[in-house]
Amino acid sequence: KIDHEKCILCGRCMRDCPFGAIMEKSQIVDVMQRLREGAPVVAMVAPAIAGQFPGTLGQVYGAILEAGFETVFEVARGADETSAHEATELAACISEGRGYLTTSCCPSWMLAAGRHLPEILPHVSTTPSPMRFTAQTVKEQRPEAIRVFIGPCLAKKDEAARDPLVDYVLTFEELGAIFVAREIDTAASREAAPAVRGTSPSRGYAAAGGVSKAVGACATCKGAAAPKTHLIDGLTRQNINLLRAWSKGTPCPADLVEVMACQGGCIAGPAVVGNPKLAAKALGEILSQ
Repeated sequence: KIDHEKCILCGRCMRDCPFGAIMEKSQIVDVMQRLREGAPVVAMVAPAIAGQFPGTLGQVYGAILEAGFETVFEVARGADETSAHEATELAACISEGRGYLTTSCCPSWMLAAGRHLPEILPHVSTTPSPMRFTAQTVKEQRPEAIRVFIGPCLAKKDEAARDPLVDYVLTFEELGAIFVAREIDTAASREAAPAVRGTSPSRGYAAAGGVSKAVGACATCKGAAAPKTHLIDGLTRQNINLLRAWSKGTPCPADLVEVMACQGGCIAGPAVVGNPKLAAKALGEILSQ
């Protein structure tokens, strides 16, 4: 049984069930219907797309266009804005002596904080997620378009349900199902460039440690000293106890605490289709370009 008042939509139960008995609510039929109607549908693709499908990143974007999407916006562009806003928020937090700040981009962590660690909420960033900033950009540039986030995360469906700027959410598994249904071979697709591209640091959001690195870089660009950072790599029992201790007054050794619900980051999310280790390697190659 799932207690929905306690669930943080981390997806571990769905991923680990040997019978495949647990499934998320899918919006793939809704998206396919809009594509079939010829509606202008924009794919907002999370940076964790690296290494999920055969071929280059440009070929995967080409395959998305071949599937009927009008264009691709990299969510890493929204992550650029999240990093900048969070760096400003962190600077204010430090100058006012309010202690540490935790990141806000992981929706599963945000649910965990609200439902299980309410004492820590004063230390949780209020900066909107990269998905939210990307959807805002799409709204400004393609006001008539249907906005579809594509990523490895189930909790994004809950976040999107509370955000009028996001119309639908697809997982990488569901995107793969669309490719299969349309008989699209990503490795044979033409290269395509995204309409909006993110920077290399913000593409690093896909792996654990990438968020704090990007926010720290923004902070130093504004003339501040590099913040002390700490990574919570997965919401394990040990890490939750550590966060609970900090929320109750135990000194935190860092200025910025990056919290990732999935160990390894988004490239190890519950709805990925690629091996996380191979995805990490592919992401590293993209970041080095």
